[in-house]
Amino acid sequence: MALDIKFFEWISKTWKIRPENINLYQKAITLPEYETLEFLGDSLLDFIVADYLVKAFPGKPPGWLTKKRMTLVNENALGDLGLKIGIHNFAIFPSTSSKKQITPRVLGDMVEALIAAIYIDQGLEIAKNSLHGIMELEKITEELSLNFLDPIGIVQEFLAHKSIPPPAYRILKVSGTEHEPIFEMEAACTIGSHIFRARGYGKSKKDAAKEAAQKLLQKLENSDSQDISEEHIVKEEESYLQELHIFLAKKGMRLPSYKDVTLKKNSPSSIFVVEASCGCEGNFFIERGEGSSKKKAKQAAAQKILAKVLGKK
Repeated sequence: MALDIKFFEWISKTWKIRPENINLYQKAITLPEYETLEFLGDSLLDFIVADYLVKAFPGKPPGWLTKKRMTLVNENALGDLGLKIGIHNFAIFPSTSSKKQITPRVLGDMVEALIAAIYIDQGLEIAKNSLHGIMELEKITEELSLNFLDPIGIVQEFLAHKSIPPPAYRILKVSGTEHEPIFEMEAACTIGSHIFRARGYGKSKKDAAKEAAQKLLQKLENSDSQDISEEHIVKEEESYLQELHIFLAKKGMRLPSYKDVTLKKNSPSSIFVVEASCGCEGNFFIERGEGSSKKKAKQAAAQKILAKVLGKK
């Protein structure tokens, strides 16, 4: 790409850096080339902002930190930032496209792509310093305003951090008139043996789903998240054992045999080891699992066997 002096000066002045590989930065603002850099920049942005918040607000709980980060890196905030610093003045697009494709969302993606370009070109520390300046992170206060955020995305991210699928949404009832309907929707998720449900109302399905998601998030936050997280892990481990047994039973094969393994002399007495063995479709598998109880060690061994069995399918 030919060097654009104005773009070079904009990068230098706005991002407070002196580019080495200007082509990287030009790719970051070119449709559709920016997408690969945006993928990397998305992760970098989350990391840099999270790193700053943890250090700037020590003692704040994870839930607060997650919400605060989302107020800074959500699609709307990044789109506004891209517009504020003037990315739209330099965005490059193919002749088959038009300026209409440079939407606020694309501008936000290009912000992330530029962060990735700086990281590749200058390193992590310079990328962090540059982003701190662009986002004026030092001006952030403890005030937590979520009015403009989508609660559907917030609750989904909350659950994702616990490796739990997003809630299921369903319409319970539609009332009102044909021209002014009122939707009643339910959002529900399962964590271990707990089922959380919440209802929302709105003049559209989306509004009702948002209210349901917001109420569901409040229920999740008010619950004992640590106990829920631990129970979910146990249930997940148990599912591996159950899944392995069901898989073998359906094929008419014997269930695995399990035996305790004697620990080495130097091993902690609180660690148990169980060995699982089974045959499946002409293959024989032996795996060991460790855990703080015999049950957990058995589950861990079954998980390893299941991974190998399914890998042979």
